[in-house]
Amino acid sequence: MNTLTKIIITISILMQCCFTSFLYSEMAFDITDIGVSAESIAVGGTHGALYTSNTIFTNPALLNSNLSWSFDGFRTNTINDIYIQNTSISTSLKQTALAIGYTGTSISNIPETKKTSPSTPGIITSSDSYNYKFATYYMGVKRPLSHSISAGLSLKLTQVNLQNYLGNGFNSDLGIALIKPKYHVSLALQNILRFQKLNYKGRQSEEFPFKFIVNISKKHTFKQILSQIHFQGQYYQGNPFLYATGLQLQLRNMPYLEALLGYRTRPHLNKTISRYAMGINLNIKGIKLSYAYEKSKTPVFDNIHYVSFSIFNTKQTTKPTTKHTTKHKPIQKKESQRISQSKTLIKSLTIHNPRVKINPNSTVHIKKTRTKMGISGHVGNIKTLFINNTKVYVRPNSKFYIIMPLPQEDIFEFKFKAIGIEGTEKIKIITFKRED
Repeated sequence: MNTLTKIIITISILMQCCFTSFLYSEMAFDITDIGVSAESIAVGGTHGALYTSNTIFTNPALLNSNLSWSFDGFRTNTINDIYIQNTSISTSLKQTALAIGYTGTSISNIPETKKTSPSTPGIITSSDSYNYKFATYYMGVKRPLSHSISAGLSLKLTQVNLQNYLGNGFNSDLGIALIKPKYHVSLALQNILRFQKLNYKGRQSEEFPFKFIVNISKKHTFKQILSQIHFQGQYYQGNPFLYATGLQLQLRNMPYLEALLGYRTRPHLNKTISRYAMGINLNIKGIKLSYAYEKSKTPVFDNIHYVSFSIFNTKQTTKPTTKHTTKHKPIQKKESQRISQSKTLIKSLTIHNPRVKINPNSTVHIKKTRTKMGISGHVGNIKTLFINNTKVYVRPNSKFYIIMPLPQEDIFEFKFKAIGIEGTEKIKIITFKRED
């Protein structure tokens, strides 16, 4: 039985257990329904645009283990200055990604009300006031099941404080993701522990709403335009079927700017309503600033502005020093064999004062499914070496080895920049082309 079959069977069993346990009850509030970032809201609330620590709120299987760490923050307000915010942070150990997060809202100085005397029925405001606080704390992990399939699990604790009513509840989310260079598919099951409820003092309780979310994202390239389209369907317990779609657009020569468009349906009373969104991403060297504007038919979420940020650092992998033996009669290999190997296609890099010499040619052909490549070589008379603005560690023996993630475009470039001891710079460009 292969891995994908096991995943499908596991999801089927979980779905059966969850659906058969659904009974009519009061549903607890889920603050992530509003959105977990401005970027996500701008693409219709779909999960496909997320890959940093804030995926802990939606699908932990989408946590990116290629990031050494990431930090996200989001804050918005609806009406009457009611603020909603979340914060999350993630790190990775080899192929395992770990994350923690907080999301919540609070309101202070809410006036108390009381009934008047029976002779003059009505409600008046008293001089007393109370506070309201809602918070959920997350902790999650993501592990690869195969080269392209990952699974994630998160645990979450919800706390509610409303005047004299205190509530606590525990639940869990499960996610699975299939990630390929040109597309990815993700499944999320939220609040899978159906026997867990949000319990208040006095034995009152609310049921956590079960959600089953499927997201499909596909990348396209047309001339100088890079795009990614997202489709998402959601079963939300006690509500009609919900769906969403989003679009990301970017120009090759403007990688720092990205346009976002989105549409989604949300539950409202016993029906659904539509929300339309647009926004932008500004990416500057590991810092992403996102803005979204959303239009809705409900006053609470109409003409709302959202802002979020993400700070992250891409992991650099280096290979330890090993002894190499010289073969006097190297075996010649076909191009297709060299492409399929995980070893580098760039065999040597020699720099003098500084000079750059790269073998083979300035154009490299790789498979369409390849996601990373090792680059090794030998340098001389340099102070610093960069590959695509990534600083490369050079060992004392003047050799280097680094595994670089490969962009998913059909054609892309690696820029080698060497800075000599006297400050002289030399730049060499290598073009990569994907082939079947």
